[in-house]
Amino acid sequence: EVVRTDNEDSLVVHSEDEHNPQPAVATATNVNVAAATSHSSSVLPLSRDFTDKLVKGNSSRQGRSLQRWLVHSQTEELVRQVAGTVPITRDGRIVLVSASRKSEWILPKGGWDADETREECAARETYEEAGLLGRLGACLDPIDYETSKAKKRRLSMMSGEGGGVSGGTGTEEFRPPQHKRFKKVEGGGSTYSPTGPELTEDTAAKSRAKKSSESSSSPTKVPSKSDPKNYSYVRLLLFPLYVSEVKNVWPEKGRLRKLVDIDEAIKIMEKEDRGYFKRGLEVIKDQGLHLLKPDSK
Repeated sequence: EVVRTDNEDSLVVHSEDEHNPQPAVATATNVNVAAATSHSSSVLPLSRDFTDKLVKGNSSRQGRSLQRWLVHSQTEELVRQVAGTVPITRDGRIVLVSASRKSEWILPKGGWDADETREECAARETYEEAGLLGRLGACLDPIDYETSKAKKRRLSMMSGEGGGVSGGTGTEEFRPPQHKRFKKVEGGGSTYSPTGPELTEDTAAKSRAKKSSESSSSPTKVPSKSDPKNYSYVRLLLFPLYVSEVKNVWPEKGRLRKLVDIDEAIKIMEKEDRGYFKRGLEVIKDQGLHLLKPDSK
């Protein structure tokens, strides 16, 4: 389900790779972001009914049929909306959780569905992924970024149009993948390992003719900007969460948890090229939100 929401014109998207941030979706100006987020330092308790229902659940929510999307008015690009938290302990340290598909540390976050508030989504994702409950602080300013897959696609297209291009740190060249008939050898270099018929002028001509026929009969399929399966951008709504309960059993118990100070958390996110988490942690630190002592009652 695509849900149009307010404030789509304020979208300013950055790449996940913070070494070389890229503007996206028509570089719209950041208009009145404050209107969409609360800057109060208040701490928001979640209802007992909500937390009781959350704890009783023995599995994580699956599927994206209710996923909320922003639709950028100028480009019609879909932007996936997600919510998450920066879990903060009473001594001001940060709880990180292991990623589900990579050997990395992250902050809990996930898709914001149409049947829940953003606060409920952030709390739900934190419980499902990290087994933590607590009280939410006010939402930080939205953090918009380009997904890593979308960035790779974009750079690949740029490479095809104009040869090798630089990305990441500015020193990495993007080249076409090595042909399968070549294999790496010890000491560097490659060796040719024929796996098909001998390449002659005749076979080369046939190969070119076949490729020409395939390209004319099967044009390249360009993903639609309005196809939710091919979204390129994400808006992250991040909350500080002041931890009050740590569960030993939770829906995604296979994940690990790591307790670090905020400076270490920032370094870890920088090392892992998760600039959107790094920015959120820096806001928490700059505003001293990790030092608050909310009433636990």
